Amino acid sequence: MQLLGNLNDSLAQNWYNISSISSSTLPAWQSSSGGWKKSQYTLYQLQGYSSVRFRFVFTSDGAFNTDGISIDDFYIEAVPNFDARLISISTPSNNYVQGTVTAPITFSIKTKACPILPAFIMNTM
Repeated sequence: MQLLGNLNDSLAQNWYNISSISSSTLPAWQSSSGGWKKSQYTLYQLQGYSSVRFRFVFTSDGAFNTDGISIDDFYIEAVPNFDARLISISTPSNNYVQGTVTAPITFSIKTKACPILPAFIMNTM
């Protein structure tokens, strides 16, 4: 068995809220979510496999006697290989006139399916 992801995993959204739970010493969701939460994990490493199995494991330390876990709408969907989105951009701090000064612009891009974006085209105004 291989654990899928970690706390603050860059491939995940709403994935675990504690790094280690006492009943298993593994990353987990702990306490009540207050309702349904959408969680997702990018599984680019499974591309090319014809068959994959998933197992959900529930552990508890016995301190509380309340409902356990519910899983709904579990699905796997294909994501375009190079679907990239802009995460952040920093522009020069001064108000330069276009075409008069060369200044660095730093930006971060995240892809959904591929950990490495092989190339991209950047258009400027």
